[in-house]
Amino acid sequence: MAEGRSDLGTVIGCFLERAAERGSQPLWYRRSGGRWHPVSWESALSEVRRLAAGLASIGITQGDRVGLIGPNVPEWVMADYAIQHVAGVVVPIYHTSSSDQIANILTRTGARVCLAYGDEAIGKIREAMLPDLDTVVALHWDEEEHDQFLGYGALCRRGETWIEEHPEGLARLLADLDPARIATIIFTSGTGADPKGVALSHHNLVWAADASVQAVGIGRREITLSYLPLAHAFERVITTVVPLVPNTKRWTCWFVEDLEGLPAAIRSVRPTIFLAVPVVWARMHDRIQAELLARGFARRGLARIALAAGESAIRHRDDGRSVAPHVRLGASSAKFLGRRVLKKLGLDRCWFAISGAAPLAESTQRFFQALGLPLHQGWGLTETAALCTVQRPDDLEVGVVGKPLEGVELRLGADGEVQVRGPNVFAGYETEPPPNKQMFDEEGYLRTGDVGRLTDDGRLVIIDRLKDLIITSGGRNVAPRPMEEKLEEEPLINETMVLGEGRPYLTALISIDGGEAAHAVGSRLQEDEGLWEHPTVHQRVDRAVAALNRSLPDAEQVHRYAIVPVGFPDAALTPTWKLKRRVVEETFADLIESLYV
Repeated sequence: MAEGRSDLGTVIGCFLERAAERGSQPLWYRRSGGRWHPVSWESALSEVRRLAAGLASIGITQGDRVGLIGPNVPEWVMADYAIQHVAGVVVPIYHTSSSDQIANILTRTGARVCLAYGDEAIGKIREAMLPDLDTVVALHWDEEEHDQFLGYGALCRRGETWIEEHPEGLARLLADLDPARIATIIFTSGTGADPKGVALSHHNLVWAADASVQAVGIGRREITLSYLPLAHAFERVITTVVPLVPNTKRWTCWFVEDLEGLPAAIRSVRPTIFLAVPVVWARMHDRIQAELLARGFARRGLARIALAAGESAIRHRDDGRSVAPHVRLGASSAKFLGRRVLKKLGLDRCWFAISGAAPLAESTQRFFQALGLPLHQGWGLTETAALCTVQRPDDLEVGVVGKPLEGVELRLGADGEVQVRGPNVFAGYETEPPPNKQMFDEEGYLRTGDVGRLTDDGRLVIIDRLKDLIITSGGRNVAPRPMEEKLEEEPLINETMVLGEGRPYLTALISIDGGEAAHAVGSRLQEDEGLWEHPTVHQRVDRAVAALNRSLPDAEQVHRYAIVPVGFPDAALTPTWKLKRRVVEETFADLIESLYV
């Protein structure tokens, strides 16, 4: 098995080293009062130590599980580092989680203490009524103390007393912390089953971050945004671990607390590196298309834009960084259009854009590359510290997710399942038996559950999830995700799920984009008619299904579909907006059955 670098240390150890080196340099920026305000490394270090002492004062020590809930704010990351500073294990929880979900995770991990930011999170914890939860630290409070609820200021004041009594206490806890120890337990999003708590070591996290930085070639002043949930492994590694790698010398992260403020934040910050999940890229794609059409650009012109990236060669800047080719609408008009669009978005300085956490539609990747944005893909699982493969800066081929990180071994099983082993692979699941043959093969390769293929030069293409492959009653194996992506290229279609396991033919559930549907229908909507019932909507969906079917053999075609009137419920979506297949099938069981009558 590849061991990777062994001298990387712990996450908190890396933070302390970088803070000592970088001092007054800005680390984070937060928006307040309409302005961005910097937080320096030395300021962050001071607060992390104060908070760590406070946690030690209430008994947090090596191996203790500590919950952490909140939006994307510096306090979240400081709490993350502080928990690790006292050798605790961080259990991040999505701030959109229900009180029942919060209770489930805290109970399963045995957490006695939870840190939370925001009144909404505090309210959910109160509602959960957890008898074994001793202390809840409200990171947005000061000196308040109510029952087991303790303000940030009050906790730090206790920490000051503890430090006076134990002047070497934090140093001793830190000295006993080994890189092989568990740093965090991140719960999977649960798209097809109950979420599992993935136990990742310090070495898993730091190694994955370091290998990713080496692969991409980061080493200059970089500006990034943090807005995806910090409880998700992808955002967690990028926001909290990548800045600690020695090569990221002037990396600053700008926090977006409310997702609705993301477009304005991108325009204001103009990031040099931008990361997003496919649904964010798809929404940007749709918004750009709608605006271009509104400004008089013909649909034929947009189609040419979408195809242009596949027709042009990769260009390089003077510093060696790749730049996606501009659209061939005539060289001058292409540059003009691309610059205008990217500048308006705030992505005109972005030299490396990446999509992760789920497959990206080829049409979306091609569209952004055609406008001049180098949009790449990466792939990994929570179980691999989020990162396993990435397209390098000079790799802009649409549909691939790149080569493995240096030190990661990757191969395909007999059924096409992607299997990996390396220093980023997790230690096991919390509260479950140790890893066994269901998870790892006899050679120590992790069975990822993803089906893929390898290009001639060793790059990976993800086809679908193994458990999502549909086997019809006729024995035909079908990968539904490429079909769903094709349908979702129709602007009127928002989300789809192709079905047919054990059935004689394939069907689909489809949700529509209300704004696009309203625009298509115009004033022709009858008073007692819903958008999903209008003939124009059905004609557009019919055409999209027919276009898909023309490219497929009969046994793999969608024979019938149903439009979900009000879309898929929130309960059917993960925090990164992926559909939970099992929840959808249970929620719409009667509607699905009607497609097979």
